[in-house]
Amino acid sequence: MKTIDLSHTISTGMAVYPGTEPPEFSDQCTIDSDGFYEKKITMFSHTGTHIDAPSHILKKAKSLDKLPISSFTGKAYVLDFSHLQKTVITYQDMACYKPLLKKSDFILLYTGWYQKWGESAYFKNFPVLSTEAATWIAEFSLKGIGVDTISVDRTDIRSFPIHRIFLEKNILIIENLTALEELLNIDFTLFCFPLKIENSDGAPARAVALV
Repeated sequence: MKTIDLSHTISTGMAVYPGTEPPEFSDQCTIDSDGFYEKKITMFSHTGTHIDAPSHILKKAKSLDKLPISSFTGKAYVLDFSHLQKTVITYQDMACYKPLLKKSDFILLYTGWYQKWGESAYFKNFPVLSTEAATWIAEFSLKGIGVDTISVDRTDIRSFPIHRIFLEKNILIIENLTALEELLNIDFTLFCFPLKIENSDGAPARAVALV
């Protein structure tokens, strides 16, 4: 049995969604002065590897803390799109994976874009699903879809069509995954538990694959 970490480390100066602020850490207690060490952490709810709740985009929709714990774990498979030389993943690109979608709780889209993590290029021209492809995927009984990019939507579009397609079906969205190439052609169980925050529109999560 092998455990693979699919999460980025949360740190000062890390990549965050354009317009938000990176996390801040300050030492509030020290071993010398207080006998123990403790940090104060300030960050947005969609920092690092995180899960989007339906309430992130949809009014009166469920927040993460209102979902059963079983929503965050299940059978998963990585779909390989690292070879595509374009910025839109179409239905035609997805169709061959139909048997995998039928048997999976989660699908994770491997584009290799996470290798640009920490670079300005990470936020530009990353691959996204077409609305047709996303609508087709949303017809399957999935718990969630994950990507190794900053978002399932382009950062210059404020209508968030791909978010809406999945979240309206209560399909969770996991963004900023990493190390997906280690899981190609492998069946595994995904564990992706968010922090249990009241009324959370999203939360950082530790995503792990158990092979």
